[in-house]
Amino acid sequence: MISCKKVFISAILSGIPALSFSQQEDTIRYYQLPTVNIIDTAVKQRSIEQSSVTINQQMIEKQVATSVGDIAKSLPGVTVKDYGGIGGLKTISIRGLGTSHTAVIYDGIAVSDYMNGQIDLGKYSINNIKEINMSNGQDFDLLQPAKSLSSSNILMIETSKPKFGSRERIQGNTYCSYGSFNYFNPGFLLAFKIGKQFISQLTLDITNTAGNYPYILYYGNKETDSISKEKRKNSDLFSIKGEFNNFITLSKKTEWKTKIYYFYSNRGLPCATIYYYLNSNQRLWDKNAFIQSILSYKFNEYLTYKNHIKLSLNFTHYLDSQYLNTAGFQSDIYKQNEVYLNNVFAFKRKYIGISLTNDISYNILHATTNINTEPKRLTSLTALVSTLNYNDISLTAHILHSYYYDNTSYIYMESFKSSFHPFLSIGYKYKSFALSIFYKDILRNPTFNELYYNRIGSATLRPEKTKQYNLRTAFSKTLSSKNYLYLNASLDFYCNQVFDKIVAMPSRNLFVWSMLNYGQVIVKGIDVLASIRTNIKGIDIHFQASYSLQYATDNEKTSLYYRQQIPYTPRNSGYVFATLSYKSYSFSYNMTYTGIRYAMNENIAANCLENYTDHSLLFQKTFKNKLTLSFSVSNLMNKQYEVVRNYPMPLRQFRITINYKFN
Repeated sequence: MISCKKVFISAILSGIPALSFSQQEDTIRYYQLPTVNIIDTAVKQRSIEQSSVTINQQMIEKQVATSVGDIAKSLPGVTVKDYGGIGGLKTISIRGLGTSHTAVIYDGIAVSDYMNGQIDLGKYSINNIKEINMSNGQDFDLLQPAKSLSSSNILMIETSKPKFGSRERIQGNTYCSYGSFNYFNPGFLLAFKIGKQFISQLTLDITNTAGNYPYILYYGNKETDSISKEKRKNSDLFSIKGEFNNFITLSKKTEWKTKIYYFYSNRGLPCATIYYYLNSNQRLWDKNAFIQSILSYKFNEYLTYKNHIKLSLNFTHYLDSQYLNTAGFQSDIYKQNEVYLNNVFAFKRKYIGISLTNDISYNILHATTNINTEPKRLTSLTALVSTLNYNDISLTAHILHSYYYDNTSYIYMESFKSSFHPFLSIGYKYKSFALSIFYKDILRNPTFNELYYNRIGSATLRPEKTKQYNLRTAFSKTLSSKNYLYLNASLDFYCNQVFDKIVAMPSRNLFVWSMLNYGQVIVKGIDVLASIRTNIKGIDIHFQASYSLQYATDNEKTSLYYRQQIPYTPRNSGYVFATLSYKSYSFSYNMTYTGIRYAMNENIAANCLENYTDHSLLFQKTFKNKLTLSFSVSNLMNKQYEVVRNYPMPLRQFRITINYKFN
C-alpha cells in the first residue's frame, strides 16, 4: 500500500511545491497535487522469500464465498474436501499431506481437535475476516507459538481490529444475506472505544438454510442408464457464532488482547446418493466455546515477550434414529477439553534474531460410546528459532522438540514419545527478485480416534513422519507509479515425503477395519501464482491466477497401488480471480478448476471422479460509503459435480446481501 508520506515525498522529488512560505507575506500558498490513487496490493507478502499466499479483506469481500472453506479453494496447492451445501464439512489438504498436517491458527492461537484431527473450515464465516494466510513449511515470525512450527503447513485466520478516528467512539456494521434454498444469514459487528486504551468488539453471525437443492441421480455410468431428478434431503443447517474481543493498550510497552468465542450448530447429515437409498435421519450438534488471551510486553527495543493462553470446551452429539441395533438408535456424545499455555521470548538486534518458544497443552476426551478409554494427552513443544538478515541474504532455522504423553488404560502401548525436528530456510533477494529453499522435518502424532476408537483404532500406531523440500522463485514490483501497475508472481517446486502413513485397512472382513502404519507417500508438484493490479482512468483492475500440478503417489513398492495417485488428490487444479471497480461499482469473476481424482486407491475408471469447473459472479454497489448492495451467482453454468463421491454439490445459486456501516 502506498503511504501518504511516500506520496508527499514523491511530489517534492518531482518538482511540485507542496507548501511554499514567503517572508514578505504572512500567507500560505496552496498548490493542488495531481490525483493519486492509493490502492492496496490485495496479495500481501510477509516476505517475498517465504512460500506463502495472503488474501486480504478487500479480496475476500469480492469473492463468492460464505466461509473460510470456500476461500481456501483459491489457494494454490490446496485441496478442499467439500461434502456439499452450506452445512457440509469442509476440510483442507495442502500439497497432498492430508488434513491433520495443517495447523489452523485463529487470531494467533491454534484450533485443536485431538479426537479426529480435522478442522471444519465451514464453521468460520468471512464477515469479520481481515486476512487469511497460507504458509508452506511455516511462518517466519519470531513471536509465534511452537504449535505453529510443529505442523507441515499453516493456515492463519485473522479477524479485523476496529480503527477509530480521533473523535469516534462507536462504529459497526450490520448485514443480511438471503439466497437460494432458503439461505438466510443476518449478523452485526459493534465496536466501542473507551478512552485511549480500551477497544471492545462484539460480533454475531447466524446462518440458516434448508439445503434442499436439486440434483440428478445417475443409476449407472453410461449415458443410456436411468436417471431421476431428486432434491437433497436432511441437508439443513442452523448455526450461531458470537465473539467478544477486547484490545487493551496498557502502556507503550504492553498490549493485551482477549477473545471469548461461542459456536453452536444443529445440522442434518445427508447420506451418500447411492441409487435407491436417499433418506437419512442422522443429526449432528456441535458446541464450541473458548476464551483466549495474548499478552505482549516489550522490555526494550531488542527484547520482547509474548504470552498465549487458551481454555476450550468442545461438545459433539451424533444421533442416528434408525440405527439397526437392540436400542433402535445410536447416540454418541463426545466432549473435548483443552488447557493451553505458551510463552515466547524474542531478541532481535541489527541482522540477528533469536527466540525461545514453549507450548504446554493438556487434552481430555470423554465419549459415551466407541472410545475404549478416556484418553488424556499432555503435550510439550519447545523450539529455539534463529534468523539472519544481512544485505540480500536471509536465513531462518529452528530445532523443535516435541514431547507427548498419553494417560490411558492401555498398559501395552508406548505412553510417551519424544523427538527433535529441524527446519532450515535460505533466501536471496536481488532487487525485485527472490530465490529461496527450505527443508523441514516434522511428525504428526496419531489422533485419539486412530488410537482408541474401538472399531478401527490401534494403540500401537507410530506417528507419521514428514520431510518437506521446497524451491521458490518470486518477483514483486510496482512497474508504473502513474497508473499504479503492480505485478506479483511466484513459482514453487516442492517434494513431500510421508513415512509410516496411517491408513485404514480391512482386517478380518470388509466390515472390520483397523488403523495401520503402511508404507510411504511421495508428493512432487509445482505451484504457480501470478497477480497484476493497475488503475486506468479511475478503473481499478485486479487479475490473479494460480495453477497447481501434483503427483501424489503411493511409493511403497510392495503396495498393490504402487505409483498410483492417492485418493481425492487432483493432478491438475487452478483458480482465476478478476475484478473491476469504478467509483462505487464493482464486478468480480471467480473460476475454480479441479482435474480428475480417484475416490479409492486403485486408479481405474470405476473410481474416477470427473473434472469440473465452477464459475461465479459478484456485483456490488456502494452508496455514500455506508450502504452496500451485493448480488452473486455461484455455479453459473448450472453444472452438477462432486467433490466427494456420491455427495453432489449444489447447482446454480443466487444470493443478495445488504451491508450497512455506521459510526
